[in-house]
Amino acid sequence: LTETRRVQTETAQGNTIDRYLDRFEENEDKATVTTVVQESQAFKSAMRSASAIGECIADKAAVDYARRAISFNPDTQNADVIRRVLTSDLSDPKSFVNKLGVPAYTALASAFHVDAYGKISLATDDDGNAVMVDTYFDKVLGNSNTQLIEAARGILDYNVALPKVATMDDFLADGDVVNFALKAFDLDGEKLTTADIKAILTSDLSDADSVAGKYGDKRYLEFAAAFNFATDGTIERDMTRVQSVSDMLTTQDLFLRQRMEEEAGEESNGVRLALYFKRTAGDISNIYEFLADDRLLAFIKTTFSLPDE
Repeated sequence: LTETRRVQTETAQGNTIDRYLDRFEENEDKATVTTVVQESQAFKSAMRSASAIGECIADKAAVDYARRAISFNPDTQNADVIRRVLTSDLSDPKSFVNKLGVPAYTALASAFHVDAYGKISLATDDDGNAVMVDTYFDKVLGNSNTQLIEAARGILDYNVALPKVATMDDFLADGDVVNFALKAFDLDGEKLTTADIKAILTSDLSDADSVAGKYGDKRYLEFAAAFNFATDGTIERDMTRVQSVSDMLTTQDLFLRQRMEEEAGEESNGVRLALYFKRTAGDISNIYEFLADDRLLAFIKTTFSLPDE
């Protein structure tokens, strides 16, 4: 069997989401949104597997998700009561759930839809969002924190919509997917037209004069490299490249930095050492790395006026 044609590899999809989360300054916010999205995806997956109401009630993970969303303790509830709540008609004042008058039960009933055959599914709002998932977002992320909720909903929708993209037209027609990707690569403020986006994504990245390359900005190259569009707009099969575009840019950057160091060294050895330190400082983890590297040691000795002894 040939490889599946995907608009993004799983790795690229994950990297795109990581880039999107990097827009948040606080690591705690990133971790919270990531956890909420993972739990919500697991819940929706469990609901797709649970075709009957009994299976849903028996799924502890799904019930726990609902518990956290609407604040009720399933351990103290009778399974038959929950079943009767879920099958109640909210529009009927005399229905079981309305007679109980318990807000948590009413919220539980409104988040699911059960047909006459006992098949259960998630209720959705006018925008097509699952009521239970939105309730969970509000509860865990705080209904006033619209930025975190928007991020969680955006990632969840991106993960659902992306596998359905089969052509360039599919991609460009889904405004939410396009906007999410542009934000992830910090291109949402560049006012790119549909034609611009198509030209970038179909660039030949091996050609320095391609559309993505002509911008002179690696964001465009990384945006184009994140997707599997060929130059004719079709989707390439997943492939392993000798070097990713991101790695290629890193290699070029290192080459240019080292050339700068060499040229600066011809003018001043101190400048060369400073540039070398700037390039390598981020990878230093202990004092022995200074002692093992003559150039780093020379930089430190010069900076702090340390004698050779």
